[in-house]
Amino acid sequence: MPETATDPIAACVRAELARINKSGRQLAAELSWHYPHLMRRLTGGVPFSASELGRISAHLDVPITRFYGPDSPIEQAS
Repeated sequence: MPETATDPIAACVRAELARINKSGRQLAAELSWHYPHLMRRLTGGVPFSASELGRISAHLDVPITRFYGPDSPIEQAS
């Protein structure tokens, strides 16, 4: 699959889930989302919307900038 601009954001969401030892299936259930809906986003096949990232960041109690911008692991590595 070609790399898309959403891949770094999806990678940051996956990293945050791994950091707290939470599966995609658990997150989907907690957000009342269908598992395939979340997985399409976590794999980079479909971009996260701003509202989806907002819900995830609020649910995980992390700033939304954790997934992009200066707080993201992607930006810190560069």
